[in-house]
Amino acid sequence: MPAARARFNDTWVAAQTTHPSDDVGAILAVAEYMSRVRVASGKPPLLVKQGLELMIKAHEVQGALGMQNPLSGHGIDHALLLKIACSAVVTHLMGGGRNEIINAVSLAFFKNSKTGSGSN
Repeated sequence: MPAARARFNDTWVAAQTTHPSDDVGAILAVAEYMSRVRVASGKPPLLVKQGLELMIKAHEVQGALGMQNPLSGHGIDHALLLKIACSAVVTHLMGGGRNEIINAVSLAFFKNSKTGSGSN
């Protein structure tokens, strides 16, 4: 299947179109790291169920924000929603509480020169 065609298999069409599967890489990377840290300290690794729950939460955050916020019309790339969702769930996964999650999400609004996301 051509890559361009595969890209539309997970498109969330709303006020702001997003691609929820973009969340998966960041979540899996941090979940694997946290599992290794847990095993090294004698604790059991994370369960697949926990990873799936994080993906669901990130998808819900990204989708809910995309339903109400047409970012592209304001010159903001849709990847901002990905950054917000992933910041929240991976901070939670790493043991962050409410304040840490708020701080992590606030950092998502800074423009990233590699992705181009953020305000232009």
